[in-house]
Amino acid sequence: MAGSAFVKIDRLYESEIRARARDAEKDKPIIACGILDFFKQMTGFEPTAYQKALLLDLSQFVVARWSRQSGKSLCLTLICLYVALSGSNRRIAILAPSLRQSRAMIRRAAAEPGDDPPSILFPPETSEKRARGAGVED
Repeated sequence: MAGSAFVKIDRLYESEIRARARDAEKDKPIIACGILDFFKQMTGFEPTAYQKALLLDLSQFVVARWSRQSGKSLCLTLICLYVALSGSNRRIAILAPSLRQSRAMIRRAAAEPGDDPPSILFPPETSEKRARGAGVED
């Protein structure tokens, strides 16, 4: 019986160490690259000059008045993903003129560009970190 108290203490100590390790991992970002590198890795091509200007703009509110099919939604979707994945406990609000347009952007952000998720988002060693609180919601 004397050994069971030590076993219980060891078990409690190990669970405390695991809890501290989880807490230390909680505030680390899922991705650690810059926004331009994130754009290149997610899309596979270089952003144009006006896309770079939008991606690097730090303003709270941004209006993108570009021609049709010029990558507005792509840039805004990648900015939302980058902000959500580069920090913990962040919420992203997507506002659009219609519910259809905002849902389309959320679908774009949630879609995986192929069968496998991009390695920049979910490397094998960080698959447990996905449920940490950073995300995109509507």
